[in-house]
Amino acid sequence: MEEYYSLKAEQEQIEERLSEFENTNQRAKNFIKLAESYSDFEELTPIAINEFISKIVVHERDVKRAKYAVQRIEVYFNYIGKFENELTKEIEPTEQEMIQMREEIEEAKKEKTRAYHRAYSKEYRSKNIEKFREYERIKAREYRARKKLQAVT
Repeated sequence: MEEYYSLKAEQEQIEERLSEFENTNQRAKNFIKLAESYSDFEELTPIAINEFISKIVVHERDVKRAKYAVQRIEVYFNYIGKFENELTKEIEPTEQEMIQMREEIEEAKKEKTRAYHRAYSKEYRSKNIEKFREYERIKAREYRARKKLQAVT
């Protein structure tokens, strides 16, 4: 009798898994059918997007008020739910990788600022080269005069 109940429970579990599988299989078929109907589209329309996507979840940024912050976005498709494959799982960076990316971004911003200042200075000097040369001559005369004065005293 006990064996009967355990087999009955096991049968219910198997039937439940089979039902889930059949349901998943049907949803996948529906999604493929939908994708095939849009295999030759020229432009992406709101109607097409609404037929494919059930919801989009946008998570909070990892660093608030940062210009360059990582923000996770999940797209849930009709019929198949959240789509994840090996590639999308590998793309999500670890905490250490996120820190490294932020440092690289900050360094790139600093380098961009330095390049801007170098270009600005070069342009400024080229526009004011005569004034700059005159200033250098005055500084050189003052330096020679100081040296001469030190030599005399």
